[in-house]
Amino acid sequence: MLIIELIAIQMLVFLVIFFTMRHLMYKNTMSAVNHLKVADEENEKKLKELRKNISEAEETYQKRLAEVSEEVQKQREAANQMMDTEKEKILSKAKLEANALIETAKGRVQRMAREEEEVVRNRALSLAGKAICRLLSEETHTVFHEQIVEELLKEVETMDVTGINVLEKNVKVISRYPLLPHQKIRLNETLEKKLGPDIEIQETIREEMAGGLILTAGSLVIDGSLEGRLKNLIQKMEATSE
Repeated sequence: MLIIELIAIQMLVFLVIFFTMRHLMYKNTMSAVNHLKVADEENEKKLKELRKNISEAEETYQKRLAEVSEEVQKQREAANQMMDTEKEKILSKAKLEANALIETAKGRVQRMAREEEEVVRNRALSLAGKAICRLLSEETHTVFHEQIVEELLKEVETMDVTGINVLEKNVKVISRYPLLPHQKIRLNETLEKKLGPDIEIQETIREEMAGGLILTAGSLVIDGSLEGRLKNLIQKMEATSE
């Protein structure tokens, strides 16, 4: 009987312990479930917030990307426009420089042509003078020369020297033949009246000249040579033909 009571008591204690443990386990389980539920809600809330932030960041990124792309496009267009402007400036400058070079080249060609023409003309005049010398006898040539000198002396006598300032008193005379005494005296007196006293005439003989003489006093040059007269005649004929 005592054994049965002990077994009953043990069974009762066991049941009490069992239900107590079950209650505690249930309570702990429910508490853990509640904690998990709260944690899950918080995680879900954070996840939503994170998704929202990601979405906003993505939207901001796309917006910024569009702005940057637009800015890059504007800069590219501005750069292209600037390049076109600079290209136009460079082409315009190159065109101007090319035209200037062409004009310079044309000027040089024309100047060279004129110089060559002048050289040819001077050679022709020289040859013409020499031909005249060969055709005329020495006596006739001398008379012809004196006539040219006489014309030059008359030209000097009627010459207007207003505004002409001759600093040097040395007058150079280049001629095929020496001046005759009366010609030299006449020229000296005329020059002293025109240019002032103490004039000295320095003669240079050039046998290659056809005739006449060239008078130089400072910047004043009077070409009374046969070649010079032929040159003036040709120039007058060309001017008349134009």
